[in-house]
Amino acid sequence: VRSLLVGAMSAAGQAAGAQVSTINLLTGNGGFNASHLAGSPNPWAYTLGTGWAVGGIQNISHERLLSPVFTATQSAFGLVLQHAFNFESNFPGCYDGGQVRVSVNGGAFCLLTPTGGYTGTLSTTFSNPVGGTVALCGASGAISTTFSVASTVNDTYQFAFDGAWDNSVSFPSPNWLLTSIELRDLSSSNTTVPEPSTYALMAAGLAALTAASRRKRTA
Repeated sequence: VRSLLVGAMSAAGQAAGAQVSTINLLTGNGGFNASHLAGSPNPWAYTLGTGWAVGGIQNISHERLLSPVFTATQSAFGLVLQHAFNFESNFPGCYDGGQVRVSVNGGAFCLLTPTGGYTGTLSTTFSNPVGGTVALCGASGAISTTFSVASTVNDTYQFAFDGAWDNSVSFPSPNWLLTSIELRDLSSSNTTVPEPSTYALMAAGLAALTAASRRKRTA
């Protein structure tokens, strides 16, 4: 099977002839790197067996998790993310939230929209660093989300997972947990479904990291 992108792919997936290239974040950090963008530090952290996670914070903050750089060998692919999030929301809006962005050939990071769209728009009332833009918020449980990417063969791609918080309530940690990403050929009818054990590990990791209690929001 032709791999969709060349880069940080799981050796196990290649050996099994998988239809997708998978980075299993439960067994390694995947070559990801965390960076602080604005406000109070609230860094992404990696835990073996749990994945990459970022907690809640009751201060303005903007944190980023960067993927390795990949080179496209196909013209239609998708980023399939196995994750769970628990960002503060005020349906249908968001106070805190997560976004996925992509940089093509080293350019600026642009918002990447998931299939079905983001869950809300970030409020500008409490000084969220990216207020007014769409984001993932609310409580998801363990889910799989697909982001389509228009590509040109030999272009390079880097993905950013951004968390953004305002200056009020801190929701229970983790606010976002990533356990794997798949780089999938969307032109193929072949798909893979995560094994039940993958979701069980995600749920266990999410439960292990949950600690804080909600605080009442004040204007």
